Amino acid sequence: MNREAIAKLSSISEPRRVAKDEIVFSEDEPADTMFILAEGEVDLVKYAADGRERFVRRVGVGETFAEAAMFAGEAYPVNAIARKASALIVIGRDRFHEFVREHPDASIAMLGAMAGLLRHWSELLSELSLASVEGRIAAWLLKRARKSGSDSFKLGIPKKELAFKLGTIPETLSRNLKKLTDAGVIRMTGGDIAIRDVEALEDLASR
Repeated sequence: MNREAIAKLSSISEPRRVAKDEIVFSEDEPADTMFILAEGEVDLVKYAADGRERFVRRVGVGETFAEAAMFAGEAYPVNAIARKASALIVIGRDRFHEFVREHPDASIAMLGAMAGLLRHWSELLSELSLASVEGRIAAWLLKRARKSGSDSFKLGIPKKELAFKLGTIPETLSRNLKKLTDAGVIRMTGGDIAIRDVEALEDLASR
């Protein structure tokens, strides 16, 4: 955005600080506000009927969240919880609608960001429908190894978050990682993983 647009956006925004474990918003509340995470860490979660927490997404610094629900005029579909002391930029719906009418380039940029997120979810759903849990774990480990450029790497992600990405629960993830370890396919020490049998992982990932 140009300086004029940034100045206008700043003028309609409000800073908000939240403490660790503070609820930013709750599921089913009217979505009349969107947020930008300026500092800290926020998780979007849902709660199952038995009270267990289901991880949905971790918001990164600089990312917007709750904008889709706000634009749709719906309730928030998830709960937002600060995992550490965080700084937010808060923008109300009416003010933001006025802003995008004056600065349409901003709405085009936001559409691009939301399209990217939609593509991510579409790819994830496709992966979840085509492979077993064990196959998805194997594929993720191979992808992680390629990204790190080595067969030895750090998990680099909380197991709860990884389990969600792979469409399973932490207990099932841990059980399958132990199964791979016991079979000698991988070696796992804490958060450090070493692939010992690439061919076996590739075979599992192709199933």
